Amino acid sequence: MKRPKKPTRAQKQILSYYHLKPETWLVKEETDTTLVVINRFTDTVRELNTEGLDLRSEFRGRKGKK
Repeated sequence: MKRPKKPTRAQKQILSYYHLKPETWLVKEETDTTLVVINRFTDTVRELNTEGLDLRSEFRGRKGKK
């Protein structure tokens, strides 16, 4: 089994979408439609559905807003 890794920025956005704190979760596996994460402290495994999520518009920075 591969070692769980820290989430990337895009994966952090997915975790935030599901109301999970990115600093407490590690990425175990990622496919086109799912993201499997494991909790650092409790070893709880969750499988998040990423199919159809468009997080680009939701997490835009403040540069474009006036």
